[in-house]
Amino acid sequence: MALLYINARCKQILNFLLTQTKYITTEQIGAEMKVSKRTVYYDICKINLWLEQS
Repeated sequence: MALLYINARCKQILNFLLTQTKYITTEQIGAEMKVSKRTVYYDICKINLWLEQS
């Protein structure tokens, strides 16, 4: 299996999620990162795959 790397935005989303102490929606993540909700979904899928391979 090929190594999967995450991009800078995925790292920002992951760091943002790790610093939160309460529930946060995809809309809130999108607003914080200045991207659409759909982009957040794609990036979270990439993050999940990256975490699974680690």
